[in-house]
Amino acid sequence: MKHVLITGDRGVGKSTLIRTVLQQKLSSRNLAGFFTCKGKFAEDGFHEIRIYPAWETEHPDSRRNLIGLCDTKVHQVNIDVFNDMGVECIRRSCDNPVIVMDELGFMEAEASGFTASVLDSLNGEIPVIAAVKNRKDVPFLSKILSHPNAEVFYLDERSRDEVLKSVCSFIEDKWL
Repeated sequence: MKHVLITGDRGVGKSTLIRTVLQQKLSSRNLAGFFTCKGKFAEDGFHEIRIYPAWETEHPDSRRNLIGLCDTKVHQVNIDVFNDMGVECIRRSCDNPVIVMDELGFMEAEASGFTASVLDSLNGEIPVIAAVKNRKDVPFLSKILSHPNAEVFYLDERSRDEVLKSVCSFIEDKWL
C-alpha cells in the first residue's frame, strides 16, 4: 500500500488540500486519525494546539486534547496527549477506513507511542493521507518523508491545483 504524504512550507494549504481530497474522493470512506487546530494567540504570545478525532464534527476543548502551547521559539508539549488520544485516533477500528493525520510535526517527535503508531500505519494496508511539516532536520519527520510506502507530494502556492489533481489521480489509481 502506498500512502499519500503532503508536505510544504507553513501556511501553504496542506490541511485545506487534505479536506478537499476527503470531500472529492473519499467521502464514502470512514475516517480514523486526527486533525490538529491552532488556537488564537494569548497576550503572552502563546497559542494552544489541540488534536481532534477526524471523524468528529464537533471539537470541544479539554485538557485531554491539548497537545501543547507554542510561540515562535518555545514549545510546551503534552506528550501524554499524543500517546493517549493521538494513538487512539490512529488506531480507530471502523469499516472501510482512511487514516487522516493532519498534521505531523516536531512537537510529537518524543512521543514514542504516537510515533510508533504513525510508522505502523505507514507499514500497514489501511490508506493514510497526511500533512507533514517540511522539516527534514527532525529525525521523526525525515523518517516519515523517506518512508518506502509513502508517495510524497510537495505543495507550494503555485502548485496547489496541480498537486490536488495529482493526489486525486493517485488515489483513484491506487486506493479506489
